Amino acid sequence: MTKLCHRYQKLADEIAKLSAVVSRTGSVKHTGELQRVYQRRSNLLHEIKQQCKLVTTAVLVASEASQLNVEDLRLSARDKRGALAKAILNMPDELDLFEQAVMLAASYTGTEIRLERINPFQTSSVHYNCDSGGRLSAPRCIELGYCSMP
Repeated sequence: MTKLCHRYQKLADEIAKLSAVVSRTGSVKHTGELQRVYQRRSNLLHEIKQQCKLVTTAVLVASEASQLNVEDLRLSARDKRGALAKAILNMPDELDLFEQAVMLAASYTGTEIRLERINPFQTSSVHYNCDSGGRLSAPRCIELGYCSMP
């Protein structure tokens, strides 16, 4: 996965260089090359999204999870030029990546796996769907949260 991201960054740098040349010279040769690099970047982005789906599926199968909780984020980019705006614009639409991963894992394991979209408000501190209303305490680690009963 890291290699794919590195290749994506190289293509983004190449696009920046070619865009500068095209805007300076208006060369037809460089315009065609720029279009080819855009297409390669688009193909690479599709491959990265496929790998993300497969990695998510592998984690679901390995952990034998019965439910996947995903924050239901609705993000919009006000600007289109910054790094965060570009990342937001390249995010998969409407969580289709996670839906496909859950379907793949469910078909592989033969069990039902639910995809639960949760409210993103305070997900780092509130234990979602906890019967006792527990709070999460994560000591310097975002991935691991320990529930403490009130």
